[in-house]
Amino acid sequence: MKKELNFKSLIILFLALVVLFIPTYIAIGSYYKNRQEPGKSGGERTLSLRDPDQRTNDFSEEGSDAEKETIALFDRMIKNGSAVNSIPESLSGGGFLLATYKVEGANSEEDKTTAYSFYFSTDTSNCFFRDSEGRAYKIAKDDATAFLATPYSVYLYSEAVPPVLTVSGDRVIKASQLDWYYLGYGNTYLPYRENSSDTEKLAYDVGNTVDFSFTTEPDSTVLKVYNGEELLYNGSYENLGSLNIKKNATLTFDLFAEWTKSDSASYYGSATYSFEATITAPAEFKIGQTEIFQGEFFVIAGINVDDPSKVVFSSEPQINSTPVFYPDGDTVCALIPVSYGLSNGNYKFTLSYGVTTADFNVKVNDYEYKYKDGKLDVSKALIESCYSSSDQLEYNELVKKICTLPEYSLSEGKLFSGAFLNYETKNVITTKGATLVLGFARNVKLTNASTPTSFEHTGVDFEVAKDTIVPAMNSGKVAYVGSCDVLGQFVVIDHGLGLKSWYAHLGSVTVKAGDDIEAGQAIGRTGDSGLTPVGRIHVGITVGEIPVAPYGLWAGRPVFPTFD
Repeated sequence: MKKELNFKSLIILFLALVVLFIPTYIAIGSYYKNRQEPGKSGGERTLSLRDPDQRTNDFSEEGSDAEKETIALFDRMIKNGSAVNSIPESLSGGGFLLATYKVEGANSEEDKTTAYSFYFSTDTSNCFFRDSEGRAYKIAKDDATAFLATPYSVYLYSEAVPPVLTVSGDRVIKASQLDWYYLGYGNTYLPYRENSSDTEKLAYDVGNTVDFSFTTEPDSTVLKVYNGEELLYNGSYENLGSLNIKKNATLTFDLFAEWTKSDSASYYGSATYSFEATITAPAEFKIGQTEIFQGEFFVIAGINVDDPSKVVFSSEPQINSTPVFYPDGDTVCALIPVSYGLSNGNYKFTLSYGVTTADFNVKVNDYEYKYKDGKLDVSKALIESCYSSSDQLEYNELVKKICTLPEYSLSEGKLFSGAFLNYETKNVITTKGATLVLGFARNVKLTNASTPTSFEHTGVDFEVAKDTIVPAMNSGKVAYVGSCDVLGQFVVIDHGLGLKSWYAHLGSVTVKAGDDIEAGQAIGRTGDSGLTPVGRIHVGITVGEIPVAPYGLWAGRPVFPTFD
């Protein structure tokens, strides 16, 4: 009876021990199963590889045969790995290949991710990996050899990296098509894998030359450059210096480069690069004339200037005005007024835009006007009604407004052409021509003023019969039609580039603001409105806010520079 009890006790003890160790057996079994099939739990399994150069490749069990083979290779490496104490310092101190397994569950919360760090070298007996728990394993030699035969070992071979093309110093251009082979493990040429890139659109803020450079020079190249469908260049990129872009242009570059296979090289291949680049040719400035009279203006023009507001202008000595550059077709233009009171002598003008700086020397000469100081013989009552201090203030404010406010500048580009009409010339305003009685910049004395009163004349006055048709001196747009006590009825025509002509003391007006005007077109008739004797017309010219003499315009000046 006692033996029977002891036997039963042993059986109970044995069963208790079995039950006690079941979780351990399950855990051990699960561990080895996971070693053999990492991350596999019934859902769709994917593998992502990221190498030390940050290239990433993704694989899926639902993908191609090649993807499935890659997943199977990494499964074998993990399954066949031998536990070691640590990763050799010579490898662990460098970069590693990160392999991330992911199993998709029924929802995102059920997704499972496991990551392994692989440390490869070209020595197949010296390759390791570390699991997500930090445990280290040595990769079986056959498995390491199989990995080195794949394109994903590319980061281990310096010759495997295709040459990098750089344009104009810092623009890296990716190949649109690349066939590159490097001498990998076992003296076998392996292909380099890289995704093609779309055509790149680049913009250069430098000069009009495009420099190509490769980290490894090709053995031969063929470069074609197009402007639209026009072929501008066809040859080796080394000779591209012969292509000179004088104007801003968006060009297409098609470059084929080849590295030939040889016994001495551990690589060979070819690449095609195709990209567009907006080439900004360096700005160029020209001056119309190098000598000028006081009271006139000259022209500076530029090409390859996208933003005229960024042109920086300076003068030595100062000319007390800041010219404005206006777009005019393919060029920009600025009219530089030299006021009558400016000292004669040599002036240096400096312009800069981007990488371009240009200096111009201009000689300013005294202008001995044939028209001397004059008198304005009007009644005391007219002076008091048209030239009081408030009248002068109104006149000055009105002139400033018309010269500076954008709404009175109807065109930035040049609207005029040729010489301006001179009313002294026969058949321009009358059969015999008008008589110029008061010149530009002359000191004018009001003879009947209560106190001695004089002013500097900002235009010219012609004596002509009342009710005579007044023609526009050149083409443009009517910027202003109105009246004030000093000028009476007057019309202002905008000729573009900041140039305006003024017609005052009219008896009637036949145009309105915004009208397009041709040279010689009637704008009104003479009268006696404002501060003037009967039968006169006042004509003025302004560049910006600076009054200038009309004499040079009558003679066909200023000279506008041209570009080839």
